[in-house]
Amino acid sequence: MIQFNRKRTITICQGGGEVLAAERRFKIMKLVQKQKVVTTSELAALFDISEMTIRRDVTKLSQDGLLEKTHGGAMANEIITLGPSYIEKEIIHLKEKRSIGLAAAELIERGDIIALNAGTTTLQVAKNIKDNMNLTVVTNAINIGMKLAERGDIKLILPGGTLRERSFALVGTLTEKALAEIRVNKVFLGANGVSVEHGITTSDLLEALTDKAMIKIAKEVIVVADHSKIGKVSLTPIISFSEIDKIITDSSISKADREALENSGKEVIIAK
Repeated sequence: MIQFNRKRTITICQGGGEVLAAERRFKIMKLVQKQKVVTTSELAALFDISEMTIRRDVTKLSQDGLLEKTHGGAMANEIITLGPSYIEKEIIHLKEKRSIGLAAAELIERGDIIALNAGTTTLQVAKNIKDNMNLTVVTNAINIGMKLAERGDIKLILPGGTLRERSFALVGTLTEKALAEIRVNKVFLGANGVSVEHGITTSDLLEALTDKAMIKIAKEVIVVADHSKIGKVSLTPIISFSEIDKIITDSSISKADREALENSGKEVIIAK
């Protein structure tokens, strides 16, 4: 059952301590991005916690490639992106996303059970699914669900959850529990950042948890990301690069980024 909740406050019933720590790290990340440099003592006073805890947070963010750890504090990492709004993302690189969606649809076989996470590129995958494929599609994105609901040849599954208005994604404990009861052949995964070193990342903690739940139920993980996402790192890790199976990007990718992907040993598909 889908539950729509217009409130922006979200309560997590499980793993609350880790969520609180992650939310604090998110705030640290935003502050560092804004001020460029912060000290451990400043952060400890701001969050009213010990400097030791702040140092652990900074170390974790540094290990994830989200900021640079300095003596006595942290500084901004210029490759980090927190991501534009959904409306902005729909417009940005639309031609490239359409080509990626078309290439991704070619990988879908008749009778497949697939999953699509929330995102503008995965929306293009949905729009390019061929007719009469006898598919089952699992998605946590209500806009993708509405698009596929027009299709009489697709069995559509939407897990319950709390709606993230910014991305049209259903997230939370209900979503993760529903996904745990399903198995899919392929998951097509959109993201804010794709890095061989730092993996696949997104700007939203709760969406990252849902994406991880989708990955757990999939035999094959296919990342769909336009060239602007390659080499970038966003706030929250979803999966390491070594754990994905394929990546589809577009022909505007730089030579250096393309070589980095191809040298990783993963299958790289360049959409024309």
